[in-house]
Amino acid sequence: MFLHELPGAVWDKVPVAEARQHYNLLTLSDDSVDLPDMFGDEPEYFLVHRGDLVIDGGVRLVDDFSTEISTLYAIDGDLTVSGPLSLGNLDSNSSLVVTGSLHAPDLIATGHGQLFVSGSLTVPGLLVTGLADAGHLVVHGTTTVGAWIEVNGRGAIYLTPPQNARLIGSPDNCYFGDEETPESPQDALLAEFIRDGRPDTAAIAQAIRDRRPVLR
Repeated sequence: MFLHELPGAVWDKVPVAEARQHYNLLTLSDDSVDLPDMFGDEPEYFLVHRGDLVIDGGVRLVDDFSTEISTLYAIDGDLTVSGPLSLGNLDSNSSLVVTGSLHAPDLIATGHGQLFVSGSLTVPGLLVTGLADAGHLVVHGTTTVGAWIEVNGRGAIYLTPPQNARLIGSPDNCYFGDEETPESPQDALLAEFIRDGRPDTAAIAQAIRDRRPVLR
C-alpha cells in the first residue's frame, strides 16, 4: 500500500498556499529540502489527516504510481502503529509528515523514503535505515530506539542521537557521531543477513515484518 491507503486515515485536500503555512517542508526537513526540490512542479494540494491515528498491525508503504498522488501527506497529530512500519519509495518523493510523535515497534526507512516527525520517535525494537541520496528521516524531538542498523551512510538523517541504543554499522558512518563506536554488522547480525560483506537490507526488512530475529 501507499500513503493514500494508510488504514484509518481520512485525507482532506488542503491547497498548498494554505497548507504550507502549517506544514513548511523547509522547516520540517531542517533546511534540507523545499517543495520545488522535492516535487519539481509544486503540488496543487497537501493531503491532511486531522487528529491522532492508531493503526493495528504493521504497515509497508511503497510507491504506486497507478493510484498514488505525489505530494505531502500530513498526520496532524500522533501516529501509533502496533506492528513494523516501513517506508521505501523507489521513484516517488511523496512525503509523510507527523506533526506529533510517532511510535512503532520497528521502523524501516529505505530508498527515497521521506519521513518528517515534529515530535518524538519511539522505536523499542529495530530502526533500520538504508536511504538513497534523496531519502529523509528527520526527527525534531527525542529519539528512542532499541537498536539502530544504519546501512548506507546516505540520505539526510537528522535526529538526536538515541541514548543507550545498540548502534550497528560501519565505523566511519557519519550518522553515529565521532564519539560512538558502532558494532560491526558481521558481529551484530545473524549470518543470513550479511550479503557480500554488507547488511542485506531487504532480507532484514522482511525478517522484521515476519517477526523473525535479526540480531545475535
